[in-house]
Amino acid sequence: MNYFERLRLKDRFAIRGTIFFLLGLVGLLVEVLLRSSPQEMVIFLYSGLMAISLAVVFMLKDPRLRE
Repeated sequence: MNYFERLRLKDRFAIRGTIFFLLGLVGLLVEVLLRSSPQEMVIFLYSGLMAISLAVVFMLKDPRLRE
């Protein structure tokens, strides 16, 4: 089962991971592009959020959708 099929079947972990990844990406882009002096700790935290959300998307599977 690939990623897009999991989203289509409404896998809870794939949907939540995607939402949190997008929030982390938006926050990272705002911090890097729109702030005059980006803070390294904030960039690190947004990057960590994105890494954890990718782990949720690709490692956790919804028990309701098990094959």
